[in-house]
Amino acid sequence: MTTPRAWPTDDKKTEEALKRAVKKAEEETDDAWEARLVGARMSEGLAREQLHAFIATNFAALAAELVGPCAEAGERFNRARGELVEAMQAKQALLDQWRPLLGAAGIAVTDLPPAAAPEPPMPRSLSGLVREETAA
Repeated sequence: MTTPRAWPTDDKKTEEALKRAVKKAEEETDDAWEARLVGARMSEGLAREQLHAFIATNFAALAAELVGPCAEAGERFNRARGELVEAMQAKQALLDQWRPLLGAAGIAVTDLPPAAAPEPPMPRSLSGLVREETAA
């Protein structure tokens, strides 16, 4: 039985030849890869130019597709904004009604949340009553 040889070989000339061959293959692969990247970048640039040309040529049709949804979104926003304004006014009116009551009861006005807070428009010290009321 023969003794296994070390990889790649014990022969220095063969080993150097193999190293050179591997290095050359790696360089060729790197060159091919770089060429692919250059080609991909060129294709990407061309595709971008074609997309811009398509949009420029078909802008009116593309814009027409957006007009309806934009109008609907605007109407919906205006309705929601109107409801929000009404809700904020009602909330502020309730907070204004609480202020004199709190003063007379010796409760600090700072117990009221700001109008823009998501809390109910009532003193924070009484907010437990709301939880009890909604649980019942």
